[in-house]
Amino acid sequence: MNPQRILIVGHVSLDVIGGEKRVGGPPYYIHNTLKGKGHELTIFTSYGKDFTYEFPANVNVILTPAKKTTTYEFSEGDDESDDRTLRLRSKASQLEFSDFKEKGHYDWVIISGIAGEINIESLLEFTKLGERSILDLQSVTRQFNSNNKVVVNPNIIDVKDLMDNFFLIKGSTGEIDINNIEEITTNILITKGERGGILYTNNDYFDLKIDGDVKPYSQTIGMGDRLIGLIPHYYVDKHSLVVAIEKSMKQLLNL
Repeated sequence: MNPQRILIVGHVSLDVIGGEKRVGGPPYYIHNTLKGKGHELTIFTSYGKDFTYEFPANVNVILTPAKKTTTYEFSEGDDESDDRTLRLRSKASQLEFSDFKEKGHYDWVIISGIAGEINIESLLEFTKLGERSILDLQSVTRQFNSNNKVVVNPNIIDVKDLMDNFFLIKGSTGEIDINNIEEITTNILITKGERGGILYTNNDYFDLKIDGDVKPYSQTIGMGDRLIGLIPHYYVDKHSLVVAIEKSMKQLLNL
């Protein structure tokens, strides 16, 4: 595997789980998963002085300052369709493309927000910096209700309008209605937690069946972030995406 230049865009966070606060957010989980694998990582994020975690010296962190770090309170889900509920306590600064000063070329650009920290215009600009771009659709579809609870609004963006900009779009069945897409012109991964997922590509599909044990939500937080972080590590060429995703899933589930 050749070393890859990877740009990760999204908020780090402080997550309150069972009354305890711990470090989280996609850039944290992705860099931790890729640690020691030889890739050159750049992170564009925002946090305040209450964020005390120190990234390794070989990770280039581009920071948009904030008064407070994005903080979520996690609890059990309200129904069987969702195993967890997130409620926003504080939010760091928006991530604007115009504030990103290191506009070099990257092998991969990973857009992995938690909820609403990257507007669509900036999101699309970031894709121009990479050979390939990956989008976690929750970056766009997650919003907040009047009680600051995170809710999914799949109607906020038409996935068809994003396909030409991304090599891979990852989402859940609640975010993507694949039957509404007449022609799939990119790779779309719909995840199913410990049960794998389905990869749609060029109007074909691959059922990625992974028989992992169902785990409590507290043990699966950040799993989707780790997954899209590992894909660039295992990807070799256009024929290897299915293998890369399967390897990533199995590594995460220790299979």
